[in-house]
Amino acid sequence: MIADKFMPDQIQAHLVEQLLTRLTSLPDHPRFVGKPADLSMLDGMQLGTLWPAIRQAQTLEFHDPRSEFAHLLCRQAEELGLSPVLDETSALAVFRHIEPGQWKVALRELAYLAEKPALPLQQELIRIMEKKPAGYLGGGEYEAYAIGSFAGGHGLAELRNEVAARYEDSPYRLQEFEVLAELGPAALLALAGTMNGYFGPAGSQLAHDDPAIVLTDEPAYIEFAYEVLSSAAAYVAKIQSGKIPFKADGAFTTDDAQIISRAARIAAYRDETWLRPLIGPLLLGVCVAPTSAKTVPSQSVAITLGHSIEAIPTPESVLALRNALAVVRHAGIEKKLARNLKPAERALAERPNVALRMTSGAKPDKKQQAMLATCMESGFWLSMTLSAMEWRERLLDTSAGISFAASVVWLERRQDGRNWPFTIDLIKGNPKLVAIDGSVHIIDDDSTICLWHPLLADAAERHAWQDIFFKRKTKQPIRQVFREHYAPGASDCNANVSSMFEGHVVSLQPLIGLARREGWAISKYDGLSRQFGDIRVSFDFSANLYPGVTGYGTSGKLHFAHRIGKHWSPIMITELDAVVFSEIARAADLLVSVASFAIHDKVSDEAVTAGDLRLHPFEQTTASRSKHLAHLSTLPLGVMAINRKNTLAMVFATQIEERTIILDERHIRVGEYAVHIATARMTKNGEAVEIDTNKKKAQLAAMPCLPYDEILLQRIVYNLAWAME
Repeated sequence: MIADKFMPDQIQAHLVEQLLTRLTSLPDHPRFVGKPADLSMLDGMQLGTLWPAIRQAQTLEFHDPRSEFAHLLCRQAEELGLSPVLDETSALAVFRHIEPGQWKVALRELAYLAEKPALPLQQELIRIMEKKPAGYLGGGEYEAYAIGSFAGGHGLAELRNEVAARYEDSPYRLQEFEVLAELGPAALLALAGTMNGYFGPAGSQLAHDDPAIVLTDEPAYIEFAYEVLSSAAAYVAKIQSGKIPFKADGAFTTDDAQIISRAARIAAYRDETWLRPLIGPLLLGVCVAPTSAKTVPSQSVAITLGHSIEAIPTPESVLALRNALAVVRHAGIEKKLARNLKPAERALAERPNVALRMTSGAKPDKKQQAMLATCMESGFWLSMTLSAMEWRERLLDTSAGISFAASVVWLERRQDGRNWPFTIDLIKGNPKLVAIDGSVHIIDDDSTICLWHPLLADAAERHAWQDIFFKRKTKQPIRQVFREHYAPGASDCNANVSSMFEGHVVSLQPLIGLARREGWAISKYDGLSRQFGDIRVSFDFSANLYPGVTGYGTSGKLHFAHRIGKHWSPIMITELDAVVFSEIARAADLLVSVASFAIHDKVSDEAVTAGDLRLHPFEQTTASRSKHLAHLSTLPLGVMAINRKNTLAMVFATQIEERTIILDERHIRVGEYAVHIATARMTKNGEAVEIDTNKKKAQLAAMPCLPYDEILLQRIVYNLAWAME
């Protein structure tokens, strides 16, 4: 074996030599190219040694074995999060093959330099810069500045003059250009890598690879961001007060709007205190005219600020977005800002420690309480903990936080490794901390506090907390004591793929609707994906997914990946935190459960008879739907259905004890009627019964209250109420 003959350094050198040979020499036969390459043994410098050969091989015809091998190595390096490090020799070999005018190619390779370019490499950069891309001003000036700075300042004086002429009506763009001289290489490359120097919307997840984040470490740019936002807010205030005449969409140029948006995004990422009082007046000032006109002072700033708030929200910016939507009169702006609000609220949940600031000095508000609950719930998969002091200051001692704090179970993690669950009793408005046995609980000052999760407790403790909250008649703002919890199957433990929710027939239209509300990203060909902190899960479906899709599909496997820098790498399920896996599985179960029960169209009789429900349904009939539900009724109860069954046992404990209601393995029964726990399908002596739920309200009023909201649980109770008439 090689490992027996060579030391580690020799093994790596031998591997580099083998890879170079495969990149530069044709094999004796195209099918015999050697064993699969493994770059995991190499570091950045060794990959940098290979980089010139890799780039050269990539220029060959695609079916050339050397080209295929080069692309394979690049994909593997990306999966490993391995970037080349180019010394002067390797860099020269790479840049000599870049054609003049290929600025973007040069910028890509500049990111890999190990040190500042010496004169020979600077001359190569000057050669590349000789040919300017057509119309390069209008965003390309960032590229020109970055390459020129690496080329020893070549052409920067001329570039400044061109920029001054191009942006004479955009003072913020000109001010930013002057700041570039104070930025480091990474920041210059980040700016150069953005479309027109503008960071667009990042979606519902906090963009950890957002180029703006690089700028957050640049003191000069932070100072510039403060000056820009302060100046812009003061300017729109003068427009609103009439000191500056109002002109529809004339407050700022579109170029300046990009700078304002970038400044807001950077300040929000750093959670700068000075942004908090500025963001509300600025957004309101640009999206509402000082007159009764439906036009606005600046459409471009309103739209780009909405994107920035969506990407990196703070409590103040989300509140500003909500307030703006309440008063905006411009239909187009209202529509665009409305699209930003829900993703912004979801993204704020990814920053729970920032989001908790919403409780400070605030009065209880339904929307705010809902947002606080969403943010705290995300703490399950973000492993959020608070110091005892933070917990008291942000929740226990605030009017906006105490309501939430008193409605959930907390877990104290002590320094000695012991964990103590507790809850809060409000006695005449005074909070009292109590343990599960009702005794007074005292928190150590050096402890940390987090939300209790049912997976971390045994069955007896879970049932005890459920009984406590049920007797209190407390409906929790997040489902906690009645929360479903999951563990990976034995076959999943040694893989990064789970088949736990594979094979469910789902109705695609409700699937897409629920997925969007829950924060899943939708890909036409790659299914659904969602981030849970630094873990990403992808969910396969046997259908193309897109907004507006109809029809049916079958759920596939869950694929797990872990963020390493800017890259995603597969992660074994055994390496996942148990609570994180449980929350991911719960999110997937919710999708397939809701979308499976939403099927109203016909499943083919042949499919039902054969037990193969993966065949696509067609043509709606009540009989075939009944057969489909009947088939579902024969399947073992899933986690959500088991949780529903346990809840029904608690809610109807008295009736079950009196035998007026019978709870068996899959049904809850009243006389001749049976309601299936998984599907809410009601039968009488085995025959399906269809009822109008609107006619059962009077009887329902006499039923016990439910401890949490769920459509199927409510439907079961509706059916029971009807059957008991």
